[in-house]
Amino acid sequence: MSGESNGMRPIRVVAEGLCSALGHTLPRTSAAIRSRLNLFRETRFVGLGGKPVVGAPVDGFNVWGGQRQAALARLAFEEAWARARSQEGEQVLPATTALLLLLPPASQPATPLRELHEVFQGLSTGYGLHRASRAMHAGKGGLADGVQMASRWLDQGGDGEEPIRHVLMLASDSLLTAPTIDRLLAQHRLAEERHTDALIPGEAAAAVMLTRLAPPSSAAEVWITGAASGQDDWRLDGDEPIRAQALTATLREAARQSGIAVADSEFHASGMNGEHWMGREIELAMSRAMERKREQFPHHRIAQFIGDAGTAGAVATLGWISHEMRTNAETGRAGTIRVGRTGLLHFADDDGRRSALILRSRAPAQDTA
Repeated sequence: MSGESNGMRPIRVVAEGLCSALGHTLPRTSAAIRSRLNLFRETRFVGLGGKPVVGAPVDGFNVWGGQRQAALARLAFEEAWARARSQEGEQVLPATTALLLLLPPASQPATPLRELHEVFQGLSTGYGLHRASRAMHAGKGGLADGVQMASRWLDQGGDGEEPIRHVLMLASDSLLTAPTIDRLLAQHRLAEERHTDALIPGEAAAAVMLTRLAPPSSAAEVWITGAASGQDDWRLDGDEPIRAQALTATLREAARQSGIAVADSEFHASGMNGEHWMGREIELAMSRAMERKREQFPHHRIAQFIGDAGTAGAVATLGWISHEMRTNAETGRAGTIRVGRTGLLHFADDDGRRSALILRSRAPAQDTA
């Protein structure tokens, strides 16, 4: 296990976009989640017992494979971009905005790299985004790596060009591909009759706009105040027991960067997808990282509603939780999704990558005139 985290200055989450099985926009997805809905259903894939594999496909698209993921990515990008421009006005300029496309791990089968790079190039050139824009392999366990990359861009500007003021982080991913389904079936990781230690494969695209600029008006704000990443030696197909060393270290480091204790978080959200190994790791890491016991510690899992969407699921969690925290800060009321002013996000991937983030919200500034 190794830790690879450095401190960073807080980053504000400006706007979000999400296209999922529950809806083509974040508000629709969020409303469905508040109603505890999912649209899990039988897919065209056949399981080991001859029955259809249950999944969470996105409706409304008649294209498949890489073209489908590219179409989802464009929708999520456009939603986040439009929302940021409507809220931030002329602070959000294409020339000072960099696009960071988070790709699945290099080891993930059937990733449509050509199509994803094509939509990346189309968005970058079509919108006239900063030349520093790039794609990087991250996976859901590498979400903090993406946030740290955004932080460096916002710190350093743009290689002597226009400074980077905003970063739009984007991911589109699908577990509903034939090679991925075949691999998951061979590993007995898909939900089937009398087999509950399993995941529901899904697909989604998600985007978040990040900046260090202060908001142009008195509005509720959500900030990422800590982002830590690490690499664990444990593997799903190995013989070693789960020790949760990397996840424990990233939880502590993200909290340290934020100047709080892990136990100061009012809730946590994760990429937990229903598999026992992931739940066991979270349980171990929390028991070791928490400085004191909590009677209640709500745990939010977007995979319960949109399935496991891989890399996009991690970005979707960040966008969904940020949206809920901002909404609750604006209204002063806790909704059916129990989020407070401080939240802990954490993610684990098959390749050993682990990430943790601390989010903190601020209520709208009061008019003292």
